[in-house]
Amino acid sequence: MTMQDPTPAPSSEAESLRASRLAPRTWALLVLLAGLLCTAEAARRELVAVQSEARAMHRAMGRSAQERLASDLELAAQALRAMQTVFLGSDHVDQAIFDRYQENLRANERMPGHVVTAFARRHPGPSYPYELVTPLAGNEMLLGFDSASQQANLQALERARDTDTVAMSAPFPLMQYRGREGEPALGVTVRLPVYSPGRAPLTVAERRERELGALAISLRLAPTVLGALEGRVLEYMHVELRDLDMPDDDGLIHASEPGLQPPADAQVRLVEFGGRRCCGRARARPATPAWPWWR
Repeated sequence: MTMQDPTPAPSSEAESLRASRLAPRTWALLVLLAGLLCTAEAARRELVAVQSEARAMHRAMGRSAQERLASDLELAAQALRAMQTVFLGSDHVDQAIFDRYQENLRANERMPGHVVTAFARRHPGPSYPYELVTPLAGNEMLLGFDSASQQANLQALERARDTDTVAMSAPFPLMQYRGREGEPALGVTVRLPVYSPGRAPLTVAERRERELGALAISLRLAPTVLGALEGRVLEYMHVELRDLDMPDDDGLIHASEPGLQPPADAQVRLVEFGGRRCCGRARARPATPAWPWWR
C-alpha cells in the first residue's frame, strides 16, 4: 500500500507570495548599500575639493610671502636710488642734509628691519670708510669703519659701481648688536654707488672716473623676514629661508621649526636681489582650519 504525503505541493501562487515577501528586504538592503556608497563618494569628493582648496591657499600664501620679501628689499633699493640722486644734484651733502633726506624717506617706517643708512667715501687703496650715518644713535661705531675691509664686500662694491645697480651682502652679524643677548642680530647690507654731481654716468669708464663712494642700508633679517611672513603664512605653514650663495648651514636665514627638514614636495620660492639668491621652502602645518575634521 502506497503512503501519500498529506502536505500539499506548493503552488505557483505560494511561491510568488513568498518571493514578494522577500523582495522588500532585499531592496531595502540594496537601497541602504547604494546610499552608503553615494555618501562615501560625496565625502571623498568633498575631501578632494577641500584638499585642493587648501593646496591652492598654501600656494597663494607662499607666493604672497615671496612678493612681500622682494618688495621690502626693493624699498631699500628705492631709498638708496633717491639718495644717489641727491648726490648727483649737489656737490655738498653734510650730516644735516643727509639726516633730513632720510627723515623724509621714512626708512624706519617703511622698512621694518631698517638699522642704519650710511655713506662711505672711496679712498685710495681702495677703502670705503663711513663718514655719514643716520640715525647716529646706536650706530656711532660705524663712523670711520672701512666697509670694504673684506674682499667679498670690495668686489660687490666694485661690481655695483661698474653696473650702477644695488649689491646685497651675504648675511652677517650686525656689529651694532654685538654683546646683546636674546636679540637676533643677523643682517644684510644693501649698497648702491654714488657718483659726482651731473647726469648719471652711462659707461663703465665714466662710472669709475666719477665714483665718489657708496650708499648703504643695513637691515636686520629677523624683522624683515617676519614682516614678509606675518599673518596666515606663519599660522598655516612651516617656512625655511636660505641664502643659496652660502655653504650648508651658514646660509640659513630663518626656520619656523629649526631642525625640521622640508619634504620633497615642499613649495620652493626664489627671491633674487642685489646679486644674491634666497630660497624659501614652505609646507603646510599638520593640522590647520583649512583641513576637514576627518583628515
